[in-house]
Amino acid sequence: MKIAFYMTTILEYYGGMEKRMIDVSSELARRYPDLEICIVTRNNKFTEKLSKFLAFLGRYKFDRTSIYKESYKKIAQKLGKVQYIKTNSFWETRDILKKCNVVYSKNEVLETIIFKYFIWYKNIKYLIFGCHTALYYPYWEQLHNLLYTTWIYKFLTSGVNIFHVLNSKDRQIIQNLWRKSIQIFNPINQHISSKEKDIPISISGKDYNIAWIWRLTKQKWIWRLKKIIDFLARKNLSNNVVVHIFWDGERRSEIEKITEKYSFVRYYGFLNNSMIESFLSKMDLLIHTSLRESYWLTVIEANIQDVPVLAFNIPWPKDLIKNGKNGILVSGLEEYCKELEKFVKWENSIKSSKLFISKLLDNEKIYWEYYELLTKER
Repeated sequence: MKIAFYMTTILEYYGGMEKRMIDVSSELARRYPDLEICIVTRNNKFTEKLSKFLAFLGRYKFDRTSIYKESYKKIAQKLGKVQYIKTNSFWETRDILKKCNVVYSKNEVLETIIFKYFIWYKNIKYLIFGCHTALYYPYWEQLHNLLYTTWIYKFLTSGVNIFHVLNSKDRQIIQNLWRKSIQIFNPINQHISSKEKDIPISISGKDYNIAWIWRLTKQKWIWRLKKIIDFLARKNLSNNVVVHIFWDGERRSEIEKITEKYSFVRYYGFLNNSMIESFLSKMDLLIHTSLRESYWLTVIEANIQDVPVLAFNIPWPKDLIKNGKNGILVSGLEEYCKELEKFVKWENSIKSSKLFISKLLDNEKIYWEYYELLTKER
């Protein structure tokens, strides 16, 4: 059975969606030999042009290196039996996808336009949209919510057979649009190798080590991170706290300014999966500032390392974070800072349970649900 995972931009960008697509496709191919799986994207040239256009719209400087976080060679190694195909045109993309029994695509408006007007829904035998971009954003995101929660999205996704949702909030929205959906959690694959377990990091035993691991973009609400760091300094908590910031993006210069201002803040740039997991194992707390997530992969990776999470109480994390079990959810920035202060002063007041998240995310069950989604009788 031929299965294609599709996304418009290349895997070398290596954000959360790219990592998930690599992990899930390679593991499905390993577990189920009857699946012939490929990942289809447009080529490097198209991705660069699209990234330049988005930088222009977002009014930030285009950085070519931000597209190539992981090498093609390493991605090919991780994919194993899965074929990675880059196409030179949408016509070529259409010809490849037409031959597949099932196509799984990310759910962004860009993909809906491509399938509706360039590839054409009628050419796809069975199409699954994975809701890896949240359908609803709280707090003044009117344009996004208009595009993803109204008749506009229903019209653009007219040829989608089923939506794979990652949280109960998105499932409710899809139901309100009178569309078919299934909720399956993403599996969690650990990548720490024996060589990378002891990666050196500047940690002192008397410090609380706090991690922030997200793309440095507007969507991750970096201004909140800056306010939190200012709060730690203002409350004289910086003497026994180190804030470790990982990843990369167009807002890198803002983070570099913070590190120049505060000695207790350290920035490491981009790290691959195994390095992130290794660093997380040395952390005491993961802080999350974004209000735009459908599924918090890094939160799960932290919990697997028995690291608790402090995050904002938006709709999606309620499926994954239970107060007092594996983290704390707060309603606003003031409460967020109070909980952080309590964590530092009262010695780990935020608890985590590796067992809780491990029971919730049963990989055997999740991969079988993926397999059934891709292969069940139509």
